[in-house]
Amino acid sequence: MAGLTSPAQFDAKARAMLAAGFDPGPAIGPVESAGIGEFRRYQHAVIMSHPVAGLHEVHGLIMERYFNRMGGPSCFLGYPATDETVAGVGRFNRFEFQGSGIFWHPVFGVREVHGLIGEYYWSVLGGPTGAWGFPVSDEYPDGSADRASDFEAGTLHWSPASGVIEILAPSPGAVVPAAGDWPRTGANDRLRYAVGQLVERYGFPPNGAAGVVGNLWAESAVIPSRIEGSSAASPMRAANFTGTVTDFTADQIMLRTNPGGPRLPGVGLAQWTSSARRAGMFAHVYNGVAFGSNALFSMDSQIDYLVTELRMRFPGVFSVVNDPNVAVDRASDEVVYNFEVPGAILEAGQKLPRADARVQAVFNQRRTPSRNARAAYAP
Repeated sequence: MAGLTSPAQFDAKARAMLAAGFDPGPAIGPVESAGIGEFRRYQHAVIMSHPVAGLHEVHGLIMERYFNRMGGPSCFLGYPATDETVAGVGRFNRFEFQGSGIFWHPVFGVREVHGLIGEYYWSVLGGPTGAWGFPVSDEYPDGSADRASDFEAGTLHWSPASGVIEILAPSPGAVVPAAGDWPRTGANDRLRYAVGQLVERYGFPPNGAAGVVGNLWAESAVIPSRIEGSSAASPMRAANFTGTVTDFTADQIMLRTNPGGPRLPGVGLAQWTSSARRAGMFAHVYNGVAFGSNALFSMDSQIDYLVTELRMRFPGVFSVVNDPNVAVDRASDEVVYNFEVPGAILEAGQKLPRADARVQAVFNQRRTPSRNARAAYAP
């Protein structure tokens, strides 16, 4: 059905996305037809038009699943029936097919529901904002004819005989705190969340992600607001330049002026210490936003900065931790030796050999939290 929507209408939708805070980039192709609808590709999104479902967009990891992996409007889901919609800490798009939706969550990644299970999830349980939360699996076979999908609160099981039934279970997911209050979040939840981000958002293998996060635990207990010399219980409380123990504001930590700022420089998940890397963490642009001092409360922004550093400045470390066959201990050792480089492995400003007993002691110390991080993450 050619001519359903003009190029100008697609571009107007792209401008509306930009005004709402997401930049789809320029159009990279003409308007294309698929079934009775049309779509246009942009650098970071696809905008789609359907005579019944309307004009909607998909982008990010939801777009990658729907358009690149499932085939877009030619797959059984059909056209999107909503724009990408925020729900708590996650997002979703709904589609034409009965009960269907694709969801992104920072811990559980991209998941899809559809059919009678999806219909029950939306109409009875209230979808991702209801008591059952987000899906934590795709739909899967559960017996010769039965189907099931797992959610934060349990499993929805469908069989021809009984239809959809609820099976309650403890949530396998990490708790995501309101307002960035990570110090009050359980240790395993912090580990699980950070590993989940690296695996689900950035494509790290679980063992490699655990090796990274175990080192973050050794540095900051995976608390993004933690400063050097503080405790995990009071991560923004430490000595200032005069030695007075102070509860610092986020701006004081970022600016670190003498005498009122923190005496020790380390800050954030990786305890960034040098002036350039420290400033980079606060200036880092994540999802189009430079957080400034609020980066202290954003686990996501700091993880994105960490991944950017690994890719751009530490490609050797990045390669090791992204090896699909890497062991947790190997990943942990590589991160501490070539990324974190704590003072305990230095002598006269130079790194000691890996075989040195002092280096091996640090390796052994950090392997334990790395193994704990791997155990905490159960995809």
